[in-house]
Amino acid sequence: MNKPTKQIIINCGIYEKRIAVLQNNKLDDFYIEQGGTENMLGNIYKGKIESVVPGIGAAFVNIDSGKNGFLFIEDAQQRVTEMFDKEDFDIEKSTGKKRDIKDLIKVGQDIMVQVEKESIGTKGPKITTAISIPGRYIVLTPFEESIGISKKIVDRQERQRIRNVIESLKLPKGIGCIVRTAAQFMPDKDFHRELKYLLDLW
Repeated sequence: MNKPTKQIIINCGIYEKRIAVLQNNKLDDFYIEQGGTENMLGNIYKGKIESVVPGIGAAFVNIDSGKNGFLFIEDAQQRVTEMFDKEDFDIEKSTGKKRDIKDLIKVGQDIMVQVEKESIGTKGPKITTAISIPGRYIVLTPFEESIGISKKIVDRQERQRIRNVIESLKLPKGIGCIVRTAAQFMPDKDFHRELKYLLDLW
C-alpha cells in the first residue's frame, strides 16, 4: 500500500503569492495573499458584538479591521461554559432543540475571537470563539481543557507515552491541547519546550 503524499507548491509574484497544498496529487487547499493586504488568518482579537441576525444564525463582530467579523452560532457554541449556562446546554442536547443565537450573545457584548477565514471582497472574515494556537507538535486550546491526540498516531504504546508526557506537564486549569501527528516518537524535551513557548505566547 502506497503511503499518502503531500506537496506544497508556492508561487511568489511581485503583487501576489499563491500556495497550493496537494494530497495524493489532488488539490487539498489553496491560499492567495496579495501585496499590501494584512494577513489576519489565525489572529486573535477582543471584539464587540455589533449586530445579531437570528434569521441566518449569525452575529457581526467589530474587530477593528474595517470589516466586521462573521460569527456563526455553531462557532459561538464551541465555548459552552463561556457563552451560556452549562445546565441549559445539557437541556438543549437532551431535547434536540437548538438555541437561538440571541440567547448566546448580545449586542454590545465583548467577546474574544480568532479569524478562521480571511475576508473576501465585501464579506468580512469568518471568526470563531474556539481559540487555538498551533505549534509544530502541539496545538494549544486555551478554553478547552481536554487533551487530544491525532488519530494518525495509531501505535497504542506511543499514544500512551505522549498522553503521560502531556499530563506530567500539568497544563494550567482551563487549558488543553491537541497533539499533532508530527509529534510521534519525538523526545519528551521537545514537548516541554514547545508547550512553554505556546503558553508564553498565549
